[in-house]
Amino acid sequence: MDIQGDHKMRKIFNVRITIKDITEALQTIHQGFMDAHFDSEEYLRSTYTGEVDTEDRGIEIRLQVVDGSYHVLSGDPQYDTDHRGFWGCAFLPIRPTTQDLKDTAEELIDNTYENYCEHILEICQTLNS
Repeated sequence: MDIQGDHKMRKIFNVRITIKDITEALQTIHQGFMDAHFDSEEYLRSTYTGEVDTEDRGIEIRLQVVDGSYHVLSGDPQYDTDHRGFWGCAFLPIRPTTQDLKDTAEELIDNTYENYCEHILEICQTLNS
């Protein structure tokens, strides 16, 4: 992996992915989540009263690399309809700091790269047997 701060980059299946790019996608997903859930008076009240544990809440995030591009997905994975390619997953805190966003982006990239490497290893083992 090339290391240059936020421009840390990994190439997965000929797709160039940087922490900066994924962090920006995470910010967009987080804002959408906040807009959808924090407009709800009931949700705000349950958070304020402690009925919802803020430490346990968060956003499930997935990175998919397929067909020469990548997609950052969120929410329940059972609704993902395209299961091709290589995947990474992580959990974004409900109130992420800038460092949380960067750490989550790096975790997604690393998990996806590991999935890609496992696939290549399986192909090599099949060819050698």
